Amino acid sequence: MSDDYIYLAIPMYKRNIGHGFSVVGGGYFESVQRTGNQWNDVRSVILGPVYQYVPWDRWSIVSQVKMYYQLAPNADWDYYRPRMSIKHVFHSFSLSVEDEMRVDLTGEREADFFRNRIFITGKKKINSSMVLGLGYICQSDKVNGRWGSFNVLHTVLSYIY
Repeated sequence: MSDDYIYLAIPMYKRNIGHGFSVVGGGYFESVQRTGNQWNDVRSVILGPVYQYVPWDRWSIVSQVKMYYQLAPNADWDYYRPRMSIKHVFHSFSLSVEDEMRVDLTGEREADFFRNRIFITGKKKINSSMVLGLGYICQSDKVNGRWGSFNVLHTVLSYIY
């Protein structure tokens, strides 16, 4: 067990362009506190395409790629995140399984493909604009030529305008 803490806010704008395609843009504001009291902040701009396919009623498959341009602590392209997800909706509750990779754009990491994450998340729609969720993440990182993994419990609070 670890006592690391992460606070993350991602305000996003999604523009549908038709036939299952859309474009997302937004901000990425992350603060991480590892063991101890020092917080490390990352501020980025996000942009990327999304494709959603609905094979059956209440099921969706989503493919997206988000590019991250880091504004702080330094301004430069950081990485991109291809992600695939499958979601099933049960009335006001949904369950999703997602796989996300992180691929380096800086050339400073030891490997271009340096992170893989599996998400399993349940979400409950509280009203027309609020969603609460709880989930599990298995994250694998490549460090010193070897893959190591750890497990995370995460909570979700979404406001849809």
